[in-house]
Amino acid sequence: MSRYWKAALPFLLAAVIILAAASNQLLDDIAVSELREFREGLTNYVQSNGAAIIQEIQEKGTLSPENLEQLLTLVRDYKKQVN
Repeated sequence: MSRYWKAALPFLLAAVIILAAASNQLLDDIAVSELREFREGLTNYVQSNGAAIIQEIQEKGTLSPENLEQLLTLVRDYKKQVN
């Protein structure tokens, strides 16, 4: 893995997480003023609770349908915790 990939990885993971959530309308009820804080908390939550998801993104650069569903479940779980 190149040093550029390693440096970009946290940003790419955050982008995948937030885009998956947004694409599935899971951010529609989050106020724009709260999105940055929500994104940071969600990214940390997924990194702590979704090892298989993170590993697949890192190793394959893709997200299987199964891991996408697990990711969306983590998003829903996180939303329950912060609301």
